[in-house]
Amino acid sequence: MIYGLDFLGGVKYSDLCVREMPEGWAFGVFYDTFGNALPLIEKIAATNREILIRVHLIWDDNHVFTVDDITEAARKAQNIERLAKKYPAIEFQVSPFCEHKLKLDFLNRTAAIIKKAAPSCEYVNTPLPQGDIMPDEVNEFHGHEKKPRKCAKFQFSFDGTPQVDSDIEAYKKNYQGAKAFFLWEPRFNGRWEDIDKTPRPDRKGWPDSGLVDSVIFQHRDRGDSKPSRDHLYKSHAENKGNKDPRAEKPVYICPKKARRIELVARNGQVVATLDFFGTFSDGRFRYYAKEWGYLIAEKAKRIQGDPICKVRIDGKSYGTLNPGFRIGGFR
Repeated sequence: MIYGLDFLGGVKYSDLCVREMPEGWAFGVFYDTFGNALPLIEKIAATNREILIRVHLIWDDNHVFTVDDITEAARKAQNIERLAKKYPAIEFQVSPFCEHKLKLDFLNRTAAIIKKAAPSCEYVNTPLPQGDIMPDEVNEFHGHEKKPRKCAKFQFSFDGTPQVDSDIEAYKKNYQGAKAFFLWEPRFNGRWEDIDKTPRPDRKGWPDSGLVDSVIFQHRDRGDSKPSRDHLYKSHAENKGNKDPRAEKPVYICPKKARRIELVARNGQVVATLDFFGTFSDGRFRYYAKEWGYLIAEKAKRIQGDPICKVRIDGKSYGTLNPGFRIGGFR
């Protein structure tokens, strides 16, 4: 399995995509949902860092695709085919309809036309749970399907499901054997949060290097995180786009009230502190850190060889956690 970044709106932050894509990973993007991505796709291919590029050719907000869309998808597939021939070291995939509800007979008809238009590219079927899988093709499942449906070839993307609020370790386990495992956050599509309903042309929540690094960090193993009962640690607090200094910084929520919470390495060194902020909506108390969770985890790893920290409140220990991952409850 290879990991990937699903920079679906990447045309809006092309320089970041080119700069941040790790070597040996997969790159995912929409063909033109956010604007013409062909120049970006070629820039990515020209770096020779990636080994797979998957392109969703058509998106529809209502998930409705017709016969006319097959013709449009074939035209777009021909352009990806030209890139596949120009950059033979890169494996290109084309997904004609992203998150469809289509039945197998329509899909087979589509596949025949797309494969003729782009014979050098691998065909990818990307259904919603209501859409059919294709037994002989790669089927890409998204975050709303926590386990793959039974099929010979599959891959995965968190697309539509915020990665940092999910039990990513469970997804990794369930999708063992996936060809590619794409990481995704709402800001990759310009939305500050999953519930951000800003119309696509007006979106401002594009990712930055810190977010990308924190998303990439989660492809690593979480390790032995065991929180105390009724304790919740979020590696990324909410970001509403209002320049709140707490946005996307770690937040700890628990029934204990104190001045601060300490994250402590095994040698006793305090790796980070989370300061008391106030009461959470359910009556528990909130504490916020001042830096990205993955940076705290990296500091712990430098100190002791791994990122796992003990949670200490008023001198008492309350379980362990990896500061780069959510633990204690998932959305």
